[in-house]
Amino acid sequence: MARVFVNSREKEGKTLRDVIEGEPYIEGGNIVIVKGVKKEVKRSRRYKITTTKGTMIVAITEDSKVVDFWNRNYKRFVDKEVRWRGIADVAFGPIRIDLEMSNKPQKVKKWDVILSISGFDRNEGHLVFIKRDTTEIYGIENPKIGVLIGGKRVLSRLTPEDKILSIEPLRESREIVDYLTTRDLDMELEEGWSIWTYCEGELEGPPQAVEHVLALVEGGYLEIGQHTNTFIADCRLKSLEVEGENTEERFRGAITVRNTGDGVGKVYIYREGRTSTPSHTLVGKITKGMELVDFSDEGIITVNLKPERLNVLGMTQAEASEVLSRYGIEHRREGDKEDDAIVVEQ
Repeated sequence: MARVFVNSREKEGKTLRDVIEGEPYIEGGNIVIVKGVKKEVKRSRRYKITTTKGTMIVAITEDSKVVDFWNRNYKRFVDKEVRWRGIADVAFGPIRIDLEMSNKPQKVKKWDVILSISGFDRNEGHLVFIKRDTTEIYGIENPKIGVLIGGKRVLSRLTPEDKILSIEPLRESREIVDYLTTRDLDMELEEGWSIWTYCEGELEGPPQAVEHVLALVEGGYLEIGQHTNTFIADCRLKSLEVEGENTEERFRGAITVRNTGDGVGKVYIYREGRTSTPSHTLVGKITKGMELVDFSDEGIITVNLKPERLNVLGMTQAEASEVLSRYGIEHRREGDKEDDAIVVEQ
């Protein structure tokens, strides 16, 4: 027997079939097993430069001798003050820069970050932030090391009284997931696995678009007809038009319906965030089980979306009253109003 977590609940069993009993699951649907997660930390090509006015972030974009010099010597700029502040640039220094000098004019763009040697004196080396497109002699050929990607307002506030307090290379971490997507219920379990059998979500959007999604998943599943690194999509109701309201940002886990153009009517769930677009109506979000979205590229996934589609056709009047009351909906009976009468229209 192995102890595992099924939809975040601890269970014990020998096979997958043992532990998914009683869990939301449509037969034949995908099941995602996360065997483990490793965190990989590596040095990035970004530097955080903290000044007396705030923090700036520089992304290294070049591969050159100038960048090699920066990587080895960036700490020498700590405690250096603003040497000059002009219309075109701001410079910190000086330090000694032992690089080959050049009197060739260099074309640089706004937000570029470069190294320079002033007056062809290697003891007059500076870290320079470019504030507008220009062409100047900076004493070094190909002086660019990167671009300023954060702290542009800080740059605009710097004065000759300011200095660099610290420079730190940033580190990036990412999770490497060891996973398996399967439909084999006889698979034997291993200790500590995390198992996901369904996705849970909330719908809140234009009524027509919400009804469109509820009609699609009425059988309790979503069928993956298209996938990219960014999303999965169910194409079964493609070509059915929906209203183009609620065109908000598509965040990770967002549920949208395409409302115009090629693929109108398709329902999307996003693996990664994307900006808003008039062609997508936001209708809800996944709140649990995103692992199934992340690691399923085909097949069907079991879904449980709230609110449920309130279809009471075929129920008795009493059964319909009970269902509707759970959602605070008033039940008005017409025709045969007896408890055992069958609902034929709603």
